[in-house]
Amino acid sequence: MVIVYCSSQHIDTLYVTQNMTYDSKYGHYFHSSFVGVEYGSKVFDHTGKGNYIYLLRPTPELWTLAMNHRTEILYSGDISLILLQLEIKPGSTVVESGTGSGSLSTAFARSLAPNGHLYTYEFHQERAEAAKVDFQKNKVDHLITVKCADACEDGFSDRPDGSVDAIFLDLPSPWLVAPNANKRLRANGKLCSFSPCIEQVQKMCESLTTSGFSEITTVECLVRNYEVKNIAEELEDEEEEEKKKKKKMKRKTPKQKPKSSKPDTVVFFPVPTSRGHTGYLTFATKLLSS
Repeated sequence: MVIVYCSSQHIDTLYVTQNMTYDSKYGHYFHSSFVGVEYGSKVFDHTGKGNYIYLLRPTPELWTLAMNHRTEILYSGDISLILLQLEIKPGSTVVESGTGSGSLSTAFARSLAPNGHLYTYEFHQERAEAAKVDFQKNKVDHLITVKCADACEDGFSDRPDGSVDAIFLDLPSPWLVAPNANKRLRANGKLCSFSPCIEQVQKMCESLTTSGFSEITTVECLVRNYEVKNIAEELEDEEEEEKKKKKKMKRKTPKQKPKSSKPDTVVFFPVPTSRGHTGYLTFATKLLSS
């Protein structure tokens, strides 16, 4: 598998297959031309029109951007904070409820490899089966066990008490799972619950308190992207466009002024299309005495 990067708005996953082609508005490419090419390489299409793509090594971050979204997913900003706060490391045993599209599951797998394991629960049978296929394609299926079950009813009953290092919940009613989550966690084990609405957060915090958790905190992770531009280059482009317009109108083009010797001016500003609110992350720690 390879990640095909066409633009920041167009990223695909591709399984290189003999006698197949990759076709898009960015050109037409033979799969055979990808064989033996190093990750990060620029590949030109076979039409000779100058179109090109980049072939990138699959990572959880790129997989998140390119994957088929069966449900709403978490992005890198939330995922990185979750991995940090849950203290996921090689050898960790993690339980996840709400597999969804498998975006976070893949990031968990990379962090707990090579000898840890993720047990992920999804109540929707088709989504659970689709997630298994994706994990096999990404070659992380040996690190992940997918089970079709409702955590609110089952409560991770197949996991022994005190055997789990961290639990992540992405459920409509996570407060129903808090008591059972406490039983499955080891002492000082970590829990994280993702909720889009503040009303869910309030109920979850109340349940965590009565279930024997401490250090309960809720955060909202907002990522603000910035774009960098060279003003001098933009001004030159604008001048060229103005010249073309005047030529079309059959007017005399004024003499070009000598290029300024002043250094280029580089500015940066926030991208207006940056992702806003995704949800609230509530973190908690199991008390030693609970």
